[in-house]
Amino acid sequence: MLVLFPSIILAITALVLIILYRFRPGFRYAWLIAVTGAALAWIVLLISHTVIPISFTLFTWRPAELFPSPISFIADQHAWIYSLCLAGLAIAVLLTTAVHEYFPNSLWWAGMLWVTGIGILAVSAANPLTLILIWTLIDFIEFGIFTQSSSGSLPNRKIVIAFLVRTAGTLSLLWAGIASLSQGIRLDFSSLTGQAAVFWVIAVGLRLCSFFFQLPVAADSAVQNGFSSTLRLVSAASGLILLARLPMDISSSPVAPLLLILAALVALYCGWKWFRSSDGLAGTSYWILGLSALAGSAAMRGNPFGATAWGSMMILSGGALFLNSVRNNWTDRALLINCWGLGTLPFSLGAVVWLSTIWFQITLPLLIISQALLVAGYIIKTMNPAGKTSDQALPAWTRMLYPAGLGFLICLQIILGIWGWEGAMQFGLIPAGLSAGILTIGITFTASRLERFNLIPVVWIKTMSAWCKGFAQGFSGLYRFLDRLNLTVTEVLEGDGGVMWTLLFLVLFVSLMTQGRP
Repeated sequence: MLVLFPSIILAITALVLIILYRFRPGFRYAWLIAVTGAALAWIVLLISHTVIPISFTLFTWRPAELFPSPISFIADQHAWIYSLCLAGLAIAVLLTTAVHEYFPNSLWWAGMLWVTGIGILAVSAANPLTLILIWTLIDFIEFGIFTQSSSGSLPNRKIVIAFLVRTAGTLSLLWAGIASLSQGIRLDFSSLTGQAAVFWVIAVGLRLCSFFFQLPVAADSAVQNGFSSTLRLVSAASGLILLARLPMDISSSPVAPLLLILAALVALYCGWKWFRSSDGLAGTSYWILGLSALAGSAAMRGNPFGATAWGSMMILSGGALFLNSVRNNWTDRALLINCWGLGTLPFSLGAVVWLSTIWFQITLPLLIISQALLVAGYIIKTMNPAGKTSDQALPAWTRMLYPAGLGFLICLQIILGIWGWEGAMQFGLIPAGLSAGILTIGITFTASRLERFNLIPVVWIKTMSAWCKGFAQGFSGLYRFLDRLNLTVTEVLEGDGGVMWTLLFLVLFVSLMTQGRP
């Protein structure tokens, strides 16, 4: 039951905030209640480290012969780190909201806590069936939120297409489970073979591809910094946890080298797009996809701890950058501490990412270049004052809370680099870390001195962009086909012969259900 406590605490806190918003609008202690709930959930997660791994079964399906996988959750090292990062992100969002105009609106805090609680459940799922159910819940929540915050037909079409892409990823994971059951293999993370795990990688890839569509967010920049960034990072973490569950023999699959090369190309493309983006919020999708591709490459090399490290840095470093909306030199410099982990230097959170006994030499230079582009873009966007408000007009108490929220994420990344899991206190692979560091410094200094550096045309970037557009157009065509099919079926059923068609479908359904019975 301890596995569910953090999510329960966050859900209860969100419910209290909603009730206060409905019956006591403007309640002065609503923010304090939200911070207390998030901090309590984080403390419970920290204490649970003493008893992991632990598991809890919520309920089992009946009959068990047909549905052998119960709805269960587990708190192991991978789930614990992701949960701790998500809860820490919630605390940072609440502490940094004090500087924004929408500070009295507790409804956004409730939604953020609710989404964080669901994300913790997703990373704690003990089997694919539980994860599929939570994925579906997250998809519907995202669909509703983005639909409400968009206007016009084009954004709505993007939302529907992104929903279809995520659904395709969920169906891929479901297909992998059905294929395993047909071979007599239990639908569980621990009993998966390397061949079936390829479908898991495809499932994660499809769900993450939805970030290419750049879904619309609320016009309020504060909402973009807080709630929208949290929603995207939670959605990404719920998919990346699957990479940490891949078996060690996945590299034996004949398509593993192809998937690794694809991950390296995606990381390189997203690293370049992130580097060229105007600010952190504009490049959020490329940051998530770039770090996710690096996590996928680590998992395909048989390094699940490396995949977890990349995913955790995506949340902690990215969350700190996206929340950094106030111009303060000391805060900006403090955020550069995260480059120690992003640079995969010794005794950092990222030191474990290159530790692997399996190497595909052709992808290593691409991965290091991708890493350097991501880190260089992180440095440039951190030090860029554009779009940030001055902290001089803020009250004294907000000037204290704001850096505390960002500092909490920085300290958490430092702590996870030296304590808490098997990936801590690692010396790392020095040649890879030094190569990425030198390349990062070179790219950063070159970009700061050549204004036209970001405008250099690159042929392969245009090719990758064409592939991405083709991918999006394919799903757009599927969307238009389903839309026309829906209109046709609606016209048939609502026409003069609608009753006849309904009865015909009913008879057909009954005949199919009774087929084969004595």
